[in-house]
Amino acid sequence: MLEVKTEYVIDIEDVEKEFKIHMSDYEFTQMAENGSYVPLNCDDASLEVHFIDVGQADSILIQCDGENLLLDGGNKADSSLIYSYLKKYEITNLKYVINSHPHEDHVGGLSGALNFAKANQVFSSFSEYDSKAFNDFVKNTEKQNLFWEPLY
Repeated sequence: MLEVKTEYVIDIEDVEKEFKIHMSDYEFTQMAENGSYVPLNCDDASLEVHFIDVGQADSILIQCDGENLLLDGGNKADSSLIYSYLKKYEITNLKYVINSHPHEDHVGGLSGALNFAKANQVFSSFSEYDSKAFNDFVKNTEKQNLFWEPLY
């Protein structure tokens, strides 16, 4: 069963409503090919959850019926890894990019994602934070003229 980390500020109900899914309704199994997780009982929708290996940091890609959501991007040093991951799986559009909080191990690699893929909407728990990783993230969202949605 997929466990949702309650430490995040993200309202999982909003994500579920937008994607028209209920994560708790699914039992997951791992796919050997790419390390993503797919539901065992998903008859009428495609859903994959990729836990991208960024070491001690976090980065999760959720794909549902052709839509993509990226939650966090690991450290700044993971930026090229995130870029390459999206490129490898030909993910050129991210409907949602979510930064759970502005610490480098969550926001750092999101710049790589935004350098490769076009995003539709960005959510973040902070609109300002004094760090290079967060400021780089902000610059990349501004390059795409993205509207920020606060998570608080």
